[in-house]
Amino acid sequence: MHECYFLSGSEFRKITVIFGPVILVGWLLGAVVLNALVLTGRIYFSVPQGLVGSLKPTRNVGILILHGKVTLFRKILVVCVGNICRSPTAETLLRNALAPSAITVTSAGLAARVGEAMEPSALQVLEDHGHNAQGFKARQITPDIVNESDLILVMEKEHVKQVLKIASHARGKVFLLGKWQSEREIQDPYRQGKAAFIHAHALIEDAVSSWAQRLGH
Repeated sequence: MHECYFLSGSEFRKITVIFGPVILVGWLLGAVVLNALVLTGRIYFSVPQGLVGSLKPTRNVGILILHGKVTLFRKILVVCVGNICRSPTAETLLRNALAPSAITVTSAGLAARVGEAMEPSALQVLEDHGHNAQGFKARQITPDIVNESDLILVMEKEHVKQVLKIASHARGKVFLLGKWQSEREIQDPYRQGKAAFIHAHALIEDAVSSWAQRLGH
């Protein structure tokens, strides 16, 4: 009998199950994985109760712990509207926070200014904090991008609804970037002056730090 952690709706839930034949046996993340359960097209590992706290990330996989529940992520997508201010800032900060890691972090926009570089003020604030996003180009979110992502982080509650309009089956893997700051939304600083970009960067940096900690970094 083991504890199995899985996605149900928008929350991570736990069930106690008795598995038949062992599906997967091996060493993973410093603990013996006894079983694997495929749900919504992804594999969620079941480990003996008591081993959850001993799970550690590797360079190839991230562990997300929500209220003591565990799942694994390899591809993270950050979403805003134009994909030139907030989401590329969060993409850069999160990628750097998770390094070194094989977890990939990308971004896209709900109404992207496709092919454009980062907004100059957003880029300047990012560089003022020691990060580099030169060469970035905005892209439009698509169903394929949603499908290939294991975790999708958005800036506003309305963005959750818009992502689910693109792919309704993504429910359960879309969260606010500011989830750990009491579901805080991060408003768009576009065309609001340098102070707005500095404020948005600070909120994004705070939120990214919380996600990185929960992903084991």
